[in-house]
Amino acid sequence: MQENERIKTSIGLAERALAFSSADPFTPAEILSFPLEEDFKTAFTEARKEKGISDSACYNAAALDRKLYWNIFHKAGYKPKKRTAIALILTLRPTIEMMDDLLKRLGYCLTHSDRFDVAIEGCVAKKIFDVQVVNEILYASTLPLLGSSAE
Repeated sequence: MQENERIKTSIGLAERALAFSSADPFTPAEILSFPLEEDFKTAFTEARKEKGISDSACYNAAALDRKLYWNIFHKAGYKPKKRTAIALILTLRPTIEMMDDLLKRLGYCLTHSDRFDVAIEGCVAKKIFDVQVVNEILYASTLPLLGSSAE
């Protein structure tokens, strides 16, 4: 980065820092009025229905038990663990972008600094969506498995 660009960047950061300074904090009403994106449950359910996948086909394909699946989609405030979410998302036969988007809605991401994440991204890139096959790949690499055991 050249010096002029660095100065512009640091000025931009300073302006943003001033906009969010502690001298003028957000009020609870302001925070509650911020628009939110669709949550994971809504986005996943819409995608599942668009692809014509039933609930039972989804939790069976993801190697999840019915009770855990119900908790994820019906229990208020329930957040599945990352490996469980990935197992569910694989049932949608996602693109990498779709996988990233749905994980982001839960506060997760796939990184290139974690072997598990790289393996999952590689499976999606090679269109390997069967959780059992993915688990065989993970097991052979001594990585954690997907499914109910993840919770």
